[in-house]
Amino acid sequence: MNEEVCYEILEPSVPEHSSDTLDELIDVLAQSVDDWRTETLPERDNLKGKSQGENERHVIVRGVFLDLFFSDERTNAFIDTLINRSPPLKERLSEIAKISDRLTAMSEPQKEEISWDYENGFKVCSDSDDEIKLLFGEATEILRGFRSEIMGHFSSGAFRQGIDEIYQFVEDIGLPYQWLALELWGLYFSRVLVDDFSWRFTGSLDVEDTAYSQPSPEFHWEFSFDGRAGETVGQVIERLELESRTQIAEARQELTRFVDILPRGKMPNRTKESLQKYAEWFYRNKVAGESIRSIASQAFTEGDRMDDERRKDVRGGIKKAESLLSLGS
Repeated sequence: MNEEVCYEILEPSVPEHSSDTLDELIDVLAQSVDDWRTETLPERDNLKGKSQGENERHVIVRGVFLDLFFSDERTNAFIDTLINRSPPLKERLSEIAKISDRLTAMSEPQKEEISWDYENGFKVCSDSDDEIKLLFGEATEILRGFRSEIMGHFSSGAFRQGIDEIYQFVEDIGLPYQWLALELWGLYFSRVLVDDFSWRFTGSLDVEDTAYSQPSPEFHWEFSFDGRAGETVGQVIERLELESRTQIAEARQELTRFVDILPRGKMPNRTKESLQKYAEWFYRNKVAGESIRSIASQAFTEGDRMDDERRKDVRGGIKKAESLLSLGS
């Protein structure tokens, strides 16, 4: 997935370090958090659709719903409450930025051989300048404190309480989806590290192909190819590419012979806009508490607003969105 990352930097009124340095640190951290989400989200999806197309419809509805859900004032107020009880990790970033600026101001560090060890921290040569040794010693202590605070928070009662509150928050709004609780936790933790961190979910979620993530059976495949007398180099390459494609297709078929591959099903190419509309109706009715009549009055033309069929359309769309969202684990 290639989610769009959006965040703002809140600079101190009297900065004791370069704002560019802090911006760069936060940018690296934001990208790391985004990579973490991209790598872990597909593994926890486990969508339960009967076809690839049905799972595709789920992520279309899910993306629109999540963008609305995370723009909701109640959701953001709840996340802020959790953040206020979390360790001040952003302060550690400011400390690291100060160290980086001091290091940049020195002329010698560029000549130093510096290594990093997870247990022991930064290492510099024994004959290095005392100021450099002191500086990297401070950096090591800051990073150790950063790591210790994160690990300590994860094992604390406050963290477990926060997890319970996340599940309770999701349950209280009447949405018993485990995937939603995980999304909520992911965004909360990201904002602990980066102010106002957010993703754009619409159009950014992909469906995991579970067939290809299953353990591979024992497999051996041999491919033999020889050039023929009288062939040019170009002819040999052309035939090699053709035969390679054939061999790969046969090998793929053999590898997946015992795998339960999800049928492709009907893909949502022509229904995407309708599904996005259903997701919005679902959010407005189930989360924001807006009535079916109100939604219908805004969704259709003036001549259709009082038509019972239009309200039935809204109910049907909400029911469809609810059914698709339930396909997530």
